[in-house]
Amino acid sequence: MIYLLDPLIATGGTAVAAMNMILDWGVPASQDGLKHVQTEFPELEIWAGAVDPELTKDGLISPGLGDTGDRLFNTVKS
Repeated sequence: MIYLLDPLIATGGTAVAAMNMILDWGVPASQDGLKHVQTEFPELEIWAGAVDPELTKDGLISPGLGDTGDRLFNTVKS
């Protein structure tokens, strides 16, 4: 199950593009990232399309997109 959240759907272009990306790429994750989320929210069930075993020294999934959320929201790795 995937929840696609879009704050505004005007033409639907962004939602369609996001859904196509999910269908094409799956939902990538790293082992470290999944462990961190599960530690903070142990009751949460997480399903990922792919799990990468390692991160770069900067905390980015490699190979892959890196941490797009951190880039967008200027959050830092703890």
